[in-house]
Amino acid sequence: MWGLNIKLKHKHCMWKCLNNSLPFKELIYMRIGKVYNICNDCGEDIETLEHMLFYCLEAQKVWKLAPIKWEGFENLQHNIWKWWQAVMTGTKEQATDHINLTVIILWKLWKARNKRIFEEETRDALKTVQKTQREWMEFDKANAEEGETCSSTHTVQQHQRKWERLKEGVIRINTDIAISAHMIRIGKGIIARNWTRKILRAMGLVEHKRGEASTEEALAVRAVLMMTKNAGWTKIDVQTNCKVVVDQIDASKTHEGHLATILEDIVELRTDFELCSSSFVHRTGNQCCHMLA
Repeated sequence: MWGLNIKLKHKHCMWKCLNNSLPFKELIYMRIGKVYNICNDCGEDIETLEHMLFYCLEAQKVWKLAPIKWEGFENLQHNIWKWWQAVMTGTKEQATDHINLTVIILWKLWKARNKRIFEEETRDALKTVQKTQREWMEFDKANAEEGETCSSTHTVQQHQRKWERLKEGVIRINTDIAISAHMIRIGKGIIARNWTRKILRAMGLVEHKRGEASTEEALAVRAVLMMTKNAGWTKIDVQTNCKVVVDQIDASKTHEGHLATILEDIVELRTDFELCSSSFVHRTGNQCCHMLA
């Protein structure tokens, strides 16, 4: 747990969860016996740690909107230790970045609960998820400086480089996918930033199906172009860490094979923009998208 790539406050919160140290109502009631131990938010059940983080209606709203799911582990949510062990051992199928994001969500649930109780501040589930996304922005800013990108215009001898500032008016959209054969799940992560690196949009999309990596990467790029067209953005640069797709998009020859139809859609969609470029980015420079996927 202490080796997770997240802030110390998030690790400390998770440590307290696992050591039964967060001061939720039932714990205080068991220690001093002078606290009303019913959950303030739903008013229906005793506020145990697991109720606060998983079963309370407010928590369920957040998990429903969150871009990450731990499907198949719902039957373990009655015991935080068993659930956490399942999450940790699930990293072979779920990316380690998903664990980092999960801990941040748990931290945000705890903070939102305290805001409601002690400051009488009502924060709906969407705002809680948005606050979590701001944590991702901090993570992205800290890691993007180390991320290296290379332009797809140099397909023969591509080279890595630091983030390059975009021209004013250009929107960069990063995309990535995560495939879990065991969970029969495909996730797509999309983040759009403007030329000042301000995040304009961040989303995670999940489909329960099987898929092949290059096909799903191409579908993600097509989804990005459709999204940006609907948003009214006219100058864009799309980045993905699938070099095969980038090379085929930029190829002048007629597309063939199983990607042909998708690639032809992408080429046609690109004509709707004043500027539309595509570029390859290494996974190290695409971490936040992978977290969303």
